[in-house]
Amino acid sequence: MLVVVVLIPMVIQFGIAVVRLDALAAQRDPLTGLLNRRGIYGEWQRLHGGLMREHGLEGDRVVAAAIVDIDRFKSINDQYGHGTGDRVLVDLANAFVGESMRGNTVGRSGGEEFIVVTICPAHAVIDFATRLREAVTASKPAGIAVTASVGVAAQPVSSVASAASREAIDVLTACADRAMYEAKRNGGNQSRILHPGLDSGDHYVWQSGA
Repeated sequence: MLVVVVLIPMVIQFGIAVVRLDALAAQRDPLTGLLNRRGIYGEWQRLHGGLMREHGLEGDRVVAAAIVDIDRFKSINDQYGHGTGDRVLVDLANAFVGESMRGNTVGRSGGEEFIVVTICPAHAVIDFATRLREAVTASKPAGIAVTASVGVAAQPVSSVASAASREAIDVLTACADRAMYEAKRNGGNQSRILHPGLDSGDHYVWQSGA
């Protein structure tokens, strides 16, 4: 009886630990270790809940969501093989979570596409987009010269905080995706910034290229 009394709590604790590990694994991309889409939404819910408390009174701060899509990634796989393509993704994941990008929420949203969310002053959004694009070209992932198309959508913290959590991130990522495709259609290796809803419309306000 004593053995049973001792073992049952241990078994329960072990089961809880296994469930927690499975839940954490389900939120991570197995290749890069970054958050996957499910993990991004989970982290966003935590971030969204504290937006006004932590950032609402700090001047003109905005929430900026970036979609980073590797230019001509298919040609990398075709020329160097899928193993090299995987190494490119892993190296870029490391670049996005490195010291220069510390404090941002970083995930792999699928394929050769990454998502990075930050909170910064409105005037720093340009620098945010530039650092993301330059992080790709400077890292030389797998020893290959790689470029990326970057789309960023930014809204004031107060506007994002007042919207429902899922709606807020969906609007930002959808607009960032549109901005990214605009950059890609214009040749890639450049950025677009979109401020959703500005003056009752969506406006591309800045770009950078090679």
